[in-house]
Amino acid sequence: MARVIITGFISIDFIAHVEGFASTQLPEQATGLDVACGGRAANQAMALTAIEGDVALLARVGTDEHATLLTEELLEIGVSTEMLQQAPSTTGMRLIAERRDGSRQVTIHRGANDYLTVDDLNRRAEAIRTAGALGVTTEPAGAIALRALEIAAQAKVPTVLTHAPSAKPVSDRLLANAGIVVCSDATCSGLLDPGVTQEHPEAALRALIQRGAGAVVLLTRTRALLATGSDVREVASPGRLDTEDAVDAFVAGMLQGLAEGEALDPAVLRGVRTGCLLVD
Repeated sequence: MARVIITGFISIDFIAHVEGFASTQLPEQATGLDVACGGRAANQAMALTAIEGDVALLARVGTDEHATLLTEELLEIGVSTEMLQQAPSTTGMRLIAERRDGSRQVTIHRGANDYLTVDDLNRRAEAIRTAGALGVTTEPAGAIALRALEIAAQAKVPTVLTHAPSAKPVSDRLLANAGIVVCSDATCSGLLDPGVTQEHPEAALRALIQRGAGAVVLLTRTRALLATGSDVREVASPGRLDTEDAVDAFVAGMLQGLAEGEALDPAVLRGVRTGCLLVD
């Protein structure tokens, strides 16, 4: 089975289950607390193991006890950690308040993730060139994500760039070097205007194609919209696709399909099925 490599953000998540969100005046009492491996890249890697994919993470962890916890959990699940490197920092962390309806308030400490460098990618260039597919997220600095995509393109390795909501804009150069760009209408900040995207999704996708993206997938509650230079087409979904977990599961399924040699449309369909299978 062809290996998928994913590079991007990895963190330890502290998830407090709450009835409502805290205000500046009153704290909120949590009804439960979970500790889990998280971050967009790690979530996609773990979803790939759930569908029996061969996957390795190229990322940075810290030198604290959280690094050991994350590494052991990833290995137990089946994610290869041979390309995880330590950084002289604390491991990335996300503090999440989550309500029953799935809505969240998230505070992020990037920590060791900010130590991922272009040199890290250059040292792993041969592994990237021989991979079946490469997943990249927009969380690292643009130059780092761009270098990962460029290395893969040299060997014609299929690539998927997953957008993580951010205040920083995504450059046209980054879009043009990605094989497929994936975002959702709920997490498109920094890439598309959320209001326009929800009201006029086809127009939003065409705008990204005009900026140089070769193919773009927009995930909504009920469908995946796929835009290429020629048209915009859709794949209906029986389940919700626009949550963070659903986006990551979708990308995992699509990466596995691409790694196995599938064309764009069947890979998108596999992504929809995987998103619905893993996120109930």
